[in-house]
Amino acid sequence: MYVSLLNTDATLLWQNKLLKAGDALVDLSQVRSLRFMSPRKVLEEVNLNLSQVPVGLSFLGSGDYHHLTLLFLKKIPLPFTLIVLDWHLDLNTAPPGFVSCGSWLREALNLSQVEEVYVLGVQEEMLPGVSGHLRSAGEMVKFKIYPARTFPLAIRVVPQEVEGRMVYISLDKDVLAPPFAWTTWDQGELHPGPIFYLLRSLKNKARVIGVDVCGEYSPTSVVLGPYELAKVQANEIFNIALLKLFTGSKRLKTSAKVV
Repeated sequence: MYVSLLNTDATLLWQNKLLKAGDALVDLSQVRSLRFMSPRKVLEEVNLNLSQVPVGLSFLGSGDYHHLTLLFLKKIPLPFTLIVLDWHLDLNTAPPGFVSCGSWLREALNLSQVEEVYVLGVQEEMLPGVSGHLRSAGEMVKFKIYPARTFPLAIRVVPQEVEGRMVYISLDKDVLAPPFAWTTWDQGELHPGPIFYLLRSLKNKARVIGVDVCGEYSPTSVVLGPYELAKVQANEIFNIALLKLFTGSKRLKTSAKVV
């Protein structure tokens, strides 16, 4: 699986092992109006920068850039199932002409190649407004949601339901409880063990065609203190585990090409 790292906010530049294992490091640090919410014209510009980057295992940076998932979803020409692990339900409405890190999933529902969507690990407080969000988004796909408390059920049921199908996975590390990962958003309740059990099951039963990961911790200074360094290292440990799962340990001996 092709491994790309998007340098959106320099969060990944602190993760040296991960940097060495990628196929490409795509510099998006100079793209304006990319964080949180982006004009569609800006996303079109970014899409050009990603034209030579295939769907694979993609690291997007902090959760402020989760809407970049859309660009990879649009690259997939065949019908597939989208599985999202996220503490937040990104079905909000963005202003006309914009897409945000909180509205990208609403956009994904209207992609013709997305047949069904699973959202796993989301907080209970998000559930009451789901039906209204789906109606206003013009639901065209099957939509299933498993909040954090039902994740043990999800890891048994979801791999069976998608067995043999093409699957794309989008993982925001804010679904994890500290100290297993650290983000710049409020965080969820899940532990790495059940998440990796699910991912291994999906890898074995479904045809995983792509994975993206966001939710990196954004340091507040150029020089990391011990507290911030520990947070970055915890996230890198999780990222390296993902890399080994989907690409194998030999990846750790390669080096990313800057594009």
